[in-house]
Amino acid sequence: MSKPSLLKKWTILACLTTFSVAGLLGCGEGPQPEDKKVDQAQSEIATLGAAAKAAGGDYSKLSQADKDKFLARVQGNEAQAAQMVSQMGGGGGPRGPGAK
Repeated sequence: MSKPSLLKKWTILACLTTFSVAGLLGCGEGPQPEDKKVDQAQSEIATLGAAAKAAGGDYSKLSQADKDKFLARVQGNEAQAAQMVSQMGGGGGPRGPGAK
């Protein structure tokens, strides 16, 4: 049986080092930044939906903090915020493009 050549030894060492470093760094594990953004958006929508349902779809019954959250979603447009609350609260409201 012959001794492994120096090239084989270095190749094996390089492979072991690469896999060890990859294992320590956790390559491919954990949530990605996009996943966190999606989770955050879904959580925010669920919170807004719960507030709208608690107010019965009536924008005027929302707390000021909840109104501020809705206004932030629609860039300060109070009419759109009220429509969003109405729709999320089960109060109906216009459906589809151009509905009045």
